[in-house]
Amino acid sequence: MKGKSLTPIADARNLGPVTADELASIGILSLEEMIDMGWEEVCIRYVEAYPERLNLNAFTAIIGAIENQDWRKVDSATKIEAKLLIKKIKSGNY
Repeated sequence: MKGKSLTPIADARNLGPVTADELASIGILSLEEMIDMGWEEVCIRYVEAYPERLNLNAFTAIIGAIENQDWRKVDSATKIEAKLLIKKIKSGNY
């Protein structure tokens, strides 16, 4: 990402200061990093460090930030994928 202006996590849509600090603590510092990683990887790393964030609202906030849309407007198919990832994480099969 050299030479490219990066968007700090704190400026990403849907992500408040607590989430921004938590993501920064695990080395995710910009929206562009999240986009490059993909929402699944971001969510997995996030809940590995913060297990209490294993919920659909947290995941849809991350998806919405990556897609630059309100977390409540994440499409149904993506929400289903997020729910499946949550189940996989809970079962340890991710």
